[in-house]
Amino acid sequence: MSDHVTVIPVFDEAATIADIVARALAHGSVMVVDDGSTDGSASAAAAAGAHVLRTAGRRGKGAALALGFVEALGLGAQRVVTLDGDGQHDPDDIPRLLAASAAVPRAVIIGSRLADGGASMNPARLQALRVAGFFIDWLTGQDVGDTQSGFRVYPRAVLEAVVPRRGGFALETEMLVRAAAAGFAIREVLLSPGRVASRPSRFRPLRDGTAVTAYLMARGLGRWARDVASVAAALVRPFTPDRFRKRHREMHQFATPYRYNHAAYATAMGAFVLDRTARTWEGWWRDPRARIMRVAALATVALPALAVAATAQSLLGRREGAGPDLVSPLIRSAFSRERLAAALPERAQPVADHGTDYDVLVIGGGPAGSTTATFLARGGLRVAVAEREVFPRFHVGESLLPAMMPVLDRLGVRERVERHGFLIKYGAAFHDEESDLGYRFYFREGKPWPPYSYEVPRAEFDRILLEHAAGQPGVTLLQPALVEQIQFDTTGATVDVREG
Repeated sequence: MSDHVTVIPVFDEAATIADIVARALAHGSVMVVDDGSTDGSASAAAAAGAHVLRTAGRRGKGAALALGFVEALGLGAQRVVTLDGDGQHDPDDIPRLLAASAAVPRAVIIGSRLADGGASMNPARLQALRVAGFFIDWLTGQDVGDTQSGFRVYPRAVLEAVVPRRGGFALETEMLVRAAAAGFAIREVLLSPGRVASRPSRFRPLRDGTAVTAYLMARGLGRWARDVASVAAALVRPFTPDRFRKRHREMHQFATPYRYNHAAYATAMGAFVLDRTARTWEGWWRDPRARIMRVAALATVALPALAVAATAQSLLGRREGAGPDLVSPLIRSAFSRERLAAALPERAQPVADHGTDYDVLVIGGGPAGSTTATFLARGGLRVAVAEREVFPRFHVGESLLPAMMPVLDRLGVRERVERHGFLIKYGAAFHDEESDLGYRFYFREGKPWPPYSYEVPRAEFDRILLEHAAGQPGVTLLQPALVEQIQFDTTGATVDVREG
């Protein structure tokens, strides 16, 4: 028996189901869930060799899939393939999806219908897909194009962690959102377009569209509540006692060299305050979470305008090919998948909170931690980096030594550091205030490194290194995350990490 089962929900698909079952059987076991058909679909599927289940009457696609998931897990399936019974999915593409699943075992694999950019899809359905897909991508934090395709591979771990609660077409949306929240990845395989269903879609815009919209709205409101709370916490954090004391200590250290000149001392303190304020606001503005909030806020406030445009377009007869296209330009500008994808942070996929195995846990995402994680991952180890603070964070600036440049080369991050525009230093000077003696020197040429280095504000430098590490295959970034407990035993260590 293969390690997977193909589950096909059907309702009155007698014209197509036998052929689909026969072709799917070439790639493994097939289970057909008959959702109250009256045209003999169940008999045709059974005759073709499928294991047939029946729901208690007409209960919808979601209920049929949920029943199939339970039965497949009971049979010991490690992966469940789903595809529709109307002929729009090619069973011969099953091996491609299974290969993608084998490459990324902890991912939901989607067979995308958008290889041609959606040219073969009904324009109205494509527009609805793009709007719904935008908000699903926002909620999951992952760039997925065809979020509504029913041609998928679910790993057993996903189906065990995420028991569906929704019925109808909303189930497939729910599975993506909750799988991502549980720490699983979502990947797409572009499939050749051109296959069309043997009948019109049974997706009912009023009932099914409302169910999907209601689910996304509920999850979206929860996401906005968390985002607003994080903004409020960020605004309050600089005024906490620990931050207050640290900031005043640093301000005093910055202004101390000017303490014998009151005007210069006051100017230095003012410059420190202005610089710190500007850096804080710049950090907030450039924070990936803030970028995502801005993109999502535009889409959220554009929803009423989209409803008005869609209504006006319908009244003006656009469906018959006449009248202006009011919807497409609005979707391209306010619900841009590309803009959202560009705002998503460069990091590994989220980690499941029910436990994940790593070879190494690096505690702290500073330069040492990010460098260690990068090199260990390149050695073939699975590495997690736990960083308590959200970057960029303030840290006293530092002058790098020229001998650091080969290390940046080995990391593969030197070009990005040079593009950032840090101050170049060709030497250093030391001055003793008490004796008024000074010493200046320049970095030597002819060494295995260049005769220069950089003065780096640590807030910016640390973020560059950590983002680079998080982008390495095999590295998972947990941020903000607090390591609460470590227990060692003969097999390794068990670590409790609290995220958020």
